[in-house]
Amino acid sequence: MLAKAAASLDLLSGGRADLGLGAGAFWDAIVAMGGPRRTPGEVDLIPQTGLRPSTPG
Repeated sequence: MLAKAAASLDLLSGGRADLGLGAGAFWDAIVAMGGPRRTPGEVDLIPQTGLRPSTPG
C-alpha cells in the first residue's frame, strides 16, 4: 500500500517525490548493514540543513 501511494505521488508530482526509509536509531543494525555509526550531532545536522555529513575514512 505504501509503495502504491508513493508511486502515485511520484507520478502526480512529475517525478519530484522521494520516499526515504531507514533504520532510524538502531545504530547496531545500521553498522551491521555497512553504514557508518553517526554521533548525535551528525544526525541532528541532517534535518536542519538537508546535507549529509561526510563518511569518515
